[in-house]
Amino acid sequence: MGRLSRKEVLDVYPMVWALECLALNSCEPPTPPRIQALRQINAEMAAGATDPLRRQELDLRWHQTLLESCGNERLKEFLAGLEQIVRRYECIYMRDAALVRRSVRATLRS
Repeated sequence: MGRLSRKEVLDVYPMVWALECLALNSCEPPTPPRIQALRQINAEMAAGATDPLRRQELDLRWHQTLLESCGNERLKEFLAGLEQIVRRYECIYMRDAALVRRSVRATLRS
């Protein structure tokens, strides 16, 4: 694992986004309990989880909950590998409370 780089972010994040969309398209429609679980995780983040590692844990849990009904195990494994790369950058992102608040607000509008 090398140094953090802008190029890696620009290369990897669009891949994660595209693959998450693919996984989401193969999921069953969200059930009311899943929607509630996603709202609860987002509420915990909005309530001010101040520890960057806790924020990162909540973010990971949110994405896993969103895609849990995806039956394509290979796709989920591939995403998990990319998430290992992304986690290095998210550790820095999660330190910035303003960025986290913006992300929470965007999720609430979705």
